[in-house]
Amino acid sequence: MGITKNNSIYKWVRTLHRDIGFFLIGLTVIYCVSGILLTLRDTDFLKSDRLIEKTIDSGLTGNKVLETLHLRREKIVSENQNEITFTTGTYNKVSGDVSYRSQELPSMLQGLNALHVVSSKDSKHWITLTYGVTLLFLALSSLLMYRPGTKRFKRGALTAVSGGIASVILLIL
Repeated sequence: MGITKNNSIYKWVRTLHRDIGFFLIGLTVIYCVSGILLTLRDTDFLKSDRLIEKTIDSGLTGNKVLETLHLRREKIVSENQNEITFTTGTYNKVSGDVSYRSQELPSMLQGLNALHVVSSKDSKHWITLTYGVTLLFLALSSLLMYRPGTKRFKRGALTAVSGGIASVILLIL
């Protein structure tokens, strides 16, 4: 099939760009919200207090307790023969019982964040990889939407260069 004026590569790329862009609106909103929440993860934004009680191995040291519970920001407050107290809770060395408070997002928002930071071992990684590749297509296809030399192409190229410079500045800072 030959490329005619009505069926040019530029029109084809614009159509693909538009349709893929519309298709990805839902995922884009999910990733935007989860990106914002991940940026604010060190604050209490939208989080509520939750009491967590569980049993882990007994006889652990203070640092090992915090490591086992994945509590990187916690500090050991005190320790005696039977108990370790850390910033938000306690650990019984004899029984292994742990009780602490945690600030957590509502479960639906935790699910959004989990999708944003999915591991390659998770079956959902194919969705995130496909999303990343299609976003790359959208970024690069925008350069092929208009014929070189036209006003729209020049404006797009100038905007792309500006965005590239802004990205480099962000990486330097």
